[in-house]
Amino acid sequence: MPETLLLDSQQRYAEFMNLICINHNPAIVPAVDIDLFWHTHQLTPSNYLPWCTHHVGFPINHDDTVGEGELTTSLRSEEHT
Repeated sequence: MPETLLLDSQQRYAEFMNLICINHNPAIVPAVDIDLFWHTHQLTPSNYLPWCTHHVGFPINHDDTVGEGELTTSLRSEEHT
């Protein structure tokens, strides 16, 4: 995978996490590359939890078992941004 693609995904991930911070809504649905970056980041909790606390203000439990109603609300919310 080209390094530029990884760096772009890292930047998009940071911007996405900033959206969560601004909106106080961890249910915002990420794009596939952001989601992959997010899952990879969570594989190292000793890094992930302090990073979230520093950059977002609180640790985020990225739960992929979101109900359909919550997902629909989040998707509609994202359409308006």
